[in-house]
Parts: sequence; structure tokens; C-alpha cells
Amino acid sequence: MRRKPGSRAMIKLVLISLLIFLLVTLLSPSAYAQEGQPFIEGSAGIGIGPDDPDSYFGTTFSGGMGLGYKVDDEELRLDISYYKWKDSIALRNVSVFFGGRHYFLTTSSVIPFLEFGMSLDFFDAELEVSGTSISDSEIKIGAVPGYGLKYMISPRLGLSIDFRRHIIVKGVVQFTEGKTSFSSAAAAISYYF
Repeated sequence: MRRKPGSRAMIKLVLISLLIFLLVTLLSPSAYAQEGQPFIEGSAGIGIGPDDPDSYFGTTFSGGMGLGYKVDDEELRLDISYYKWKDSIALRNVSVFFGGRHYFLTTSSVIPFLEFGMSLDFFDAELEVSGTSISDSEIKIGAVPGYGLKYMISPRLGLSIDFRRHIIVKGVVQFTEGKTSFSSAAAAISYYF
């Protein structure tokens, strides 16, 4: 099945609208009663899975960016990451994560955290059969728990590693037998304004 005309334009419109809304909301000082720090983040990592008995997707590299707002030991964040797996089926995912982190403040410069959020996952699956390409796309909602460590190099610069499990209902439209849940690990650098 071919992708419907305009579906890419609709996905771009949704992503741009969401990003503008979150930028205005998260970076507006009047939105918070307590003083905090907005931040921007860049990340690189890997995606492991999806776990599919019919295909071995294995591990892929990913890249992403994030922004958010931190007050004391709580952090509200938005991350956008891109994953692309290739086996008998090519599977691509733009994952938009919105959630929070809780930092366990310690006297050490390495700070552990737990996080939980929801994701909007823009999946695109493609299969080539006898020289004919069959593709489909779908937007899925997922739950994403995670954990990690952050090391503050200075009051404005931090390094972190995080591990997440993306729990997503299986299948992409006509590829319903495939699984779409996966794990990820990423390293990130954050700049606090």
C-alpha cells in the first residue's frame, strides 16, 4: 500500500506545531511560579530492536535533540529522535518524547535520575517484493520509562547517559505482525540558559 498524498506534509505540520507550542510554553518564565533553567540538548545513541520473531532488526544509530525546563530536582522535557532499521522490512521512526525526569540530588557531581513520559512515534515501514515496493506509515502512542546519570561539568553544561524502553502497541498498518517496541541508549550534552 502506498502512502497517502500529503501524509508527510501532515506529519511535518504536526511536529512543527508541537515544537512551537512547547517552545513558547517551556521557555516562558511566566509559566512557572518557581525560578528554573531552560535548556537545549543534543544526543547520539542507539536503538535496540524492535523485537520481532520474523525479522532481526538489531541495533541502529540514532540522533536527536531536546529542550526543556529544570526546577530544582524536577525536569520537564521534549526530545525528538530518529531511528532507522533495515532487515527484510525497512522501518523508520521519528519519536517525539514528552515527559519528566526526577533527579536524586547527591553530594557527588554524578546525579542519577528516573524518567517517564509519553511518545508520539511516526513509523514508516517498507517492504520490497519482486521489485515492487510496498510501504505504509502510522502514528503510534507509547509509554517510555527510563533511567540514567547526569554529570554537570559546569553550572551551564551537563553530560548525560540515559536508557529507555519504548513500549508501543505492535504493528504498522498492514505490517501488523511486526513489533514496534524497542529499547534505546543515548549520550547527550545539555546547555542550560
